[in-house]
Amino acid sequence: MGSGPAPIATEALARITQLYHIESEIRGRAADERRVIRQERSRPVINALEPWLGEQLTLISQKTKLAEAIGYALSSWTGLTRFLGRVEIDSNVVERAIRRKNALFAGSDGGAAHWATIASLIESCKLNGIEPHAYLSDVITRIVVAQDRGLRTAHTTHRRSRHDNRSRRMHKLLRKHRLRFRQNMKCSRLRCAAGIPRLPSQGHDETAI
Repeated sequence: MGSGPAPIATEALARITQLYHIESEIRGRAADERRVIRQERSRPVINALEPWLGEQLTLISQKTKLAEAIGYALSSWTGLTRFLGRVEIDSNVVERAIRRKNALFAGSDGGAAHWATIASLIESCKLNGIEPHAYLSDVITRIVVAQDRGLRTAHTTHRRSRHDNRSRRMHKLLRKHRLRFRQNMKCSRLRCAAGIPRLPSQGHDETAI
């Protein structure tokens, strides 16, 4: 096989087509059964495809679209091979279902993106036999509860930190006063031992804390 872009792209598509043939054979079977077959038949194809793509990348100009596509595939390999578990190899089924909906009046790019997210969740629920409203209500409730719990935890941690800081300052102040008290007592004993009379009070007790 040549080293130009066309032969490489043709070979890559042929290998990917093998994966889609396997998917078409197992579509509709139980999830566990699909996963077992993917591990037996699809994983060897995937394991051979990754190093092959890396090798082909060294044979072509890095400025070509093919090199860009191969680089993207290799950098996203974990996501691209996630179908070897329970998920579909692509989102074509959901996208076809969404395409039938009227999204012409989303209002803005941001609105269209949000609509696509919700539509994807709803159609995925339908494909998996899950009632969409119940699923979305449960997920949103969990998010709100988790956020509320996180805020309470952060507030408690902040209050505890402030309390610990006050305790440390109080402990430091008490230690300073105890040291001063001991020094004053030591000076008083030395004066008494030397027969030096006690100095008159300057408006406060010398031994006071």
